[in-house]
Amino acid sequence: MPVSQSIFVDFGNADDSDIIRLTTVGTLRDLATLGIELKEGLELHITDGEISAFAVAQRRDGMWVAKVLRWD
Repeated sequence: MPVSQSIFVDFGNADDSDIIRLTTVGTLRDLATLGIELKEGLELHITDGEISAFAVAQRRDGMWVAKVLRWD
């Protein structure tokens, strides 16, 4: 997966299907700092500083989420 930079996520902001909401201040800050514009299917490397995963951006119920594809 060609992802070079990680964005912060709160894994506590996930559901039982490994869907993480991309709505926290830290996530939004990282997206802005890195110049990442979310779009369907965008591959992401996500981390909370301890745990990390590869994910894909999706739009669900009017918000951006990351669906975990593989735990790092």
